[in-house]
Amino acid sequence: AVGVEGILNEAGLLVRDFFKADGNPRATKANVMKCLSGAKWAHFACHGDIDTDSLVLALPADTIEGTKEMTNLSMTEVQGVELARGSTIVLSACNTGRGEINGEGVVGLSRGFLLAGAASTVVSLWSVDDGSTAALMQSMYCHLVDGFSVAQA
Repeated sequence: AVGVEGILNEAGLLVRDFFKADGNPRATKANVMKCLSGAKWAHFACHGDIDTDSLVLALPADTIEGTKEMTNLSMTEVQGVELARGSTIVLSACNTGRGEINGEGVVGLSRGFLLAGAASTVVSLWSVDDGSTAALMQSMYCHLVDGFSVAQA
């Protein structure tokens, strides 16, 4: 079976992977925020922390200056990014569609991306198994490449 990256590469779409083959994380807040600016599409396969309203991009790592940098990307930080008009954000992590319900709807992890200009978000309302999620994402991306809308895929 072809993975998500293979499906997107076959369709001629750029895939920016934040992990080298040796597993060294490059998913720092700075790198991710830089890539999000103006992005039409972003896919986060990570841990969602609804208690801190953030995505856990990677384990904390030493920065170039030798200090520890937390790699939780908060939705407050995301709100400051200007996404491309009509962008789609995929949050392939547990419980990313959950949050506090108020007069404006659900305030959760997807809200930051919507406030940054995303037209749509793909989220989960429950805990998800890695294998099942990979199969679901492969199917979704195959449908998108075949011309389906985000909602249809």
